[in-house]
Parts: sequence; C-alpha cells; structure tokens
Amino acid sequence: GNTTHQARGAHSCDSTNAVHPTRCRKGRPEARHTGETMQTPRQRTNGHRATTNRQDRSPPAGEHPSSQGHPASDLRASTPQGGPQETRQRKIAEQKLIAKFHTHEYGLNRDLG
Repeated sequence: GNTTHQARGAHSCDSTNAVHPTRCRKGRPEARHTGETMQTPRQRTNGHRATTNRQDRSPPAGEHPSSQGHPASDLRASTPQGGPQETRQRKIAEQKLIAKFHTHEYGLNRDLG
C-alpha cells in the first residue's frame, strides 16, 4: 500500500549499518524488499544488482527482477534508516520495517527477518 516511514537522523546511501528498503522502479508493490546491512545501502544494492545480472533467483532481491525480466538497473534503494552497529539490534529494526510494510506477506521478504 501507501505506508510511509520517516527515517530518523541524517542517513544516506553511503551510511554504514543501515536498514534499507529496496524496490523495483517499475513500482509494483510486490517488488519491495527490506534488508539490513553492515555495508552501505549503495554497496548492498549493487550486490542485489550483481545477483540480478547473474540471474540468481535464490536471494529474494534477485528473484523478482530475474523472474520478471527486469534489468538490474531497475533496483532502487530508498533513503535508509540508520541502524545500530550491533547486528542483533539491526535485525530488530529490520523486522519492524518488514512488519510495517508487510513485505513478508506482499513483497520479497520471505519471512520477518
């Protein structure tokens, strides 16, 4: 749906330890994925793009573009939410956004993280 989220703090695609939504620019609701990373969202999205270019459907973010014939350039990371450096705390923040956006039910997340 049209659920929005206001990220707290000053974060960018070059911030490390982030919780980040990724979507296919085609705008389809089911083409959304929420993830967490120690990397920057830019690095992580580039990893998703590489997965798509290899047509590897095993990770969720590679499944949609590969199965729909969308090019890797259609993947976009949204403004990230800064995450704690502690992996467990980032996972909790990721789970909250997955639940909020229902990406485990209607998107590309296979579970609540």
